[in-house]
Amino acid sequence: MFPSRLNNTKKPNSQPTPQAEEPSDVPQLYDLSKLRKMVDNDQEMINKMIDMFLKNTPDLLNEMKAFWHKGEIERLSKLAHKLKSSINLMGISTLYDNIRSIEKFAAESNPEQQAQLPDLMKELNEIMEKVLVQIRQTL
Repeated sequence: MFPSRLNNTKKPNSQPTPQAEEPSDVPQLYDLSKLRKMVDNDQEMINKMIDMFLKNTPDLLNEMKAFWHKGEIERLSKLAHKLKSSINLMGISTLYDNIRSIEKFAAESNPEQQAQLPDLMKELNEIMEKVLVQIRQTL
């Protein structure tokens, strides 16, 4: 007998067991079409760019957090600017507005805008964590 998950049958009155979401259950948070176009579908170059993204992004996010906690807002803005191009190239559309807001709000001296930075930083980190997992799963 196959597990119910494989043959799509359920036992009557059975409770669903919690399972980790499978990659196919989660919407893809990135789109490499812009990268593919930029490198004319050169798979070797695509792989290099993805490897660089996977290697550099966690460190960049950690630096951003550190600058935020130290109150070095101007440096946070500069790192957001740097990350913005990677987000754009990797087609992470859910973060387009987020990273632009972080860059802008950190660069300006508007307390109301800067008060939004903790939530924006949290969203950035949560989504990027998911993106990094998704990309690693597809390699």
